[in-house]
Amino acid sequence: MNQEILESTASAAELIRLVRAKEISPSEVLGQTISRIERRNPSLNAIIHLDADAALETSRSVEARLLAGDGTVRLGGVPTVTTELFSSYPGWPNSLGGIPSVKHAKGASRSLYPRRMEASGAVLLGYTNSSPLGFTSVCDNRLFGPTANPFDLARNSGGAAGGSAAAVADGLVPIAGALDGGGWIRISAAWCGVFGYQSSHGRVARVTRPSAFEVSPFAYDGAISRTVEDAALALNALVGYEPDDPFSVPSDVDWTHALINPVRGCRIGFAPHLGGFPVAPEIVEVLTASVAAFETQGAHVVPFEIQFPHSAEEISAAWRRMVSMRMAGAFNGLKKRGIDLCNDFRDEIPEEVWVSIDQAQSLGSAGMQRDQQIRTAVYDGINRALAEVDVIACPATGALPVMNGVAGDTSAPSAIDGVAVDPVVGWCLGFLTNLSGHPSASLPAGFAKGLPVGLQLIGQRHGDFELLSLCAAFEAARPWAASYDRCAARVLASA
Repeated sequence: MNQEILESTASAAELIRLVRAKEISPSEVLGQTISRIERRNPSLNAIIHLDADAALETSRSVEARLLAGDGTVRLGGVPTVTTELFSSYPGWPNSLGGIPSVKHAKGASRSLYPRRMEASGAVLLGYTNSSPLGFTSVCDNRLFGPTANPFDLARNSGGAAGGSAAAVADGLVPIAGALDGGGWIRISAAWCGVFGYQSSHGRVARVTRPSAFEVSPFAYDGAISRTVEDAALALNALVGYEPDDPFSVPSDVDWTHALINPVRGCRIGFAPHLGGFPVAPEIVEVLTASVAAFETQGAHVVPFEIQFPHSAEEISAAWRRMVSMRMAGAFNGLKKRGIDLCNDFRDEIPEEVWVSIDQAQSLGSAGMQRDQQIRTAVYDGINRALAEVDVIACPATGALPVMNGVAGDTSAPSAIDGVAVDPVVGWCLGFLTNLSGHPSASLPAGFAKGLPVGLQLIGQRHGDFELLSLCAAFEAARPWAASYDRCAARVLASA
């Protein structure tokens, strides 16, 4: 067994190469991963459910498939976890993001991320922490409490994908699954200094029932990783036609080929405020310096600002109302199962959710149409911008990681540089592509005040291959792997 590799935070690609060379086995990788989680997770609170027995069974299955020469085992026993939010795995509890009254609910089947990753040879170990129903943009809830940021344990890991991002940044696993309904993958990746990718709408299927047409706004299953190569490996597993998703598109692309696709001549429009969103000056400073790296790869960066006919406040409010309609549907479903959150467990849900639901339900049909018109204006504005440049570069978040609260009390940013913002999504520039369906990524761009800063890239609709190529080019020009030494050196403490 290559103990030195297993003790390090090896990438998924490195682990796959070692397994194929028979230098290590999937069961050895799993054992070391569980040991690392047991040592490091208590001070993070990133993984909130660990099932070593299920993982061992999967690992043995992977080894048998490898010995039998099964060519579909492309992930070779790579360990992974996924967000607890709206995920399902047989027998695992699912509290919809840390809602105490729902904690006894059990999964009956595998949702898309576990099913497709395991089919490709990954080993799923458990669930990561999230936020209640994914509505708030900090990773905290009444049941499990906040997830700490590996770069500063006093601060939050960010958003509904915060548990997954923290687990990856701290080296617990090389790849983690996440859900993105409001910039969540990009928020958490930016705050934890990792790579987060949200594909074009329809690229990675999302199956929803009883309604298959829940598209206001778009929600995405995706992956968070330390490297662009690992993200491409995850896409190879996750992308593919799904007949139960009416928006699913077929694909036969090998996403690892994007890593070597030349980007010379690509035009990148740098929009530091993305059409009027407040952004902390220190974030703008870091991103202004980092985007110059594209020039070394033959791409061209041009000053740019996207124009929307609506203010950032109006767009944020429209997203909240649209998402709240879906939340109300989830509450009604729970009520049919005997869990009345509205009347019996109201304090388990952040007050912002109730305010938004009340606003949404008072809209009427004319109000709902106005919100969809705002959404259309966002879609049109991004498309107009992408007619002038190939990719938009902008901040993933307008604020740095906030301090953690206690068990659901963490406060998101409410002002940036003296300008009031909606604490739910007004500082999260990534949620615009949840409205539009364009692909988007957050890349580690450096540090401000000792905290990670994320560079967001927004690509053409269904231009995932080209966008991933630019991500790989940025990583080659500004490698960020050494930044995880800060996480490795952190003090380990008991929960």
